[in-house]
Amino acid sequence: SYKHLLLPDTNVVLHQIDILEFHGIAGVILLQTVLEEVKHRNLPIYKRIREQLDDQNRSFYVLSNEHHKDMYIEREKDESANDRNDRAIRVATAWCGSKFSDYKVVLLTNDNANREKASQEGLVAFTLRQYVESLTDYPELIDKLSRADEGKNEMDSGNDAAVLPEYLTPAQIHAGIKAGKSEERF
Repeated sequence: SYKHLLLPDTNVVLHQIDILEFHGIAGVILLQTVLEEVKHRNLPIYKRIREQLDDQNRSFYVLSNEHHKDMYIEREKDESANDRNDRAIRVATAWCGSKFSDYKVVLLTNDNANREKASQEGLVAFTLRQYVESLTDYPELIDKLSRADEGKNEMDSGNDAAVLPEYLTPAQIHAGIKAGKSEERF
């Protein structure tokens, strides 16, 4: 039995699959919206999450929110596909909260804007890091966290400084060789 149910968004599944595969993570509801987007964006990750759904020893479930009268939503005028999907995930999270009143339903998203909107709508939403840090029985999970999308909005361009120097293009390499620069960055 679980005291909470987890609804991860697409980027949590895409970037944090190692956490979701961990044996201590259970009570996960994967929305059809999320599964379709994961399948479209990264087939190997989709296959890995399907393995969790197919494993009878895991408590992973699919919720077909796109075909349910109380959860299906139309894309609004001037709304991006991403914003529509985020809204669909929040609507489904609210629906689950009303239907599974014995559980705390938790939206897992590393998208700041989505988490803020969820909070404004009265939903419980955490980053995956916040959730993992609350799991005192599994401190080793903190080391498995990917930093790929922590604290970013979906459409952020990523203004982080590069960890490694950028690669040179073939044209830059040839120009450097012609100019006699071999040991320095040109």
